[in-house]
Amino acid sequence: MSRDPLTTLLRIRATALDEAKQHVAHALAREHAAGLRLADEEAALARETAAALSPAEDDARVDAFARWLPVGRRAIAAALATQQAANATVDHARAVLTLSRAAHRSVETLIEKRSVALDLEAGLRLQREFDDLALQPRSS
Repeated sequence: MSRDPLTTLLRIRATALDEAKQHVAHALAREHAAGLRLADEEAALARETAAALSPAEDDARVDAFARWLPVGRRAIAAALATQQAANATVDHARAVLTLSRAAHRSVETLIEKRSVALDLEAGLRLQREFDDLALQPRSS
């Protein structure tokens, strides 16, 4: 028995759709982690700034903050770049998912149309048989 190419294609499209969903899930997890890292770096900057500006701190603390500030800013910039890359990855993964859904649905639509066409053809064949029977002379 030969395999139906559309059924095979539908299975392939379903696999691609599942993979696209998994890719979106992983991309969202990475995006969330990047957002947490960025928030942590920004919170560290806020803490260090508040500590350095505290009237209770001495000049050594302010000097330490001045030395740390470029490091903190680089960490924030790196975390922001990671966040932006993660956002782009999520956008791309969502686009791929949309295309995968459309490809899967198009094969489903082809299968449905073929089924309707086969049903119509079977109905027409049956109607022709009825017409042939109706045209046959009746023997009494």
